[in-house]
Amino acid sequence: MEGIYKISKDNKPVYVGQSRNMFRRWMDHERGKYPSPEYKYEVLEECSENLSKREQYWISEYNLIEEGDNKKEPDPMYSYVLRQKKLRIRNLKRLDRLYSTFKGKACPCGQNEPEVLQYYPHHQQIKSAVMRHGKDSKEVKLAGGLAALSRVVCANCFARLWDAKFRKEDIPFYLKP
Repeated sequence: MEGIYKISKDNKPVYVGQSRNMFRRWMDHERGKYPSPEYKYEVLEECSENLSKREQYWISEYNLIEEGDNKKEPDPMYSYVLRQKKLRIRNLKRLDRLYSTFKGKACPCGQNEPEVLQYYPHHQQIKSAVMRHGKDSKEVKLAGGLAALSRVVCANCFARLWDAKFRKEDIPFYLKP
């Protein structure tokens, strides 16, 4: 559950926070500064957008910077920056998963670095399926089938094959099937 929450002691608010997963965040607080028997946790509002603005509203409403444990006003860019960081990490993990499929494989020209290897002619479909979907999705499983039908080549050989396909040029001997 996403939104804004309040922690109170003796019916007096002491802290307001925001979280994309309030229950997990409450568990963090319980293990730390706000143990459960003494403190009461309450959802102020469920929302998934403008968390920082809504948190600021509630902090001001209860005057918790001066009278509570909120140390400063929330940074409105925090949610955006955190989301962007999580997306970058997710995309790096997915790229690693794609590159791991090239282990032990090499282009006919001898290139074997995963960062330059591609699946000809289905690389774009495979990469977009891996980058857009989770590892257990049916799209990624279909991409695995496409990978089995494709040839592993480096970026240079991929370009040569692609050009030869449209320009009716000769394919280098080491790339012929």
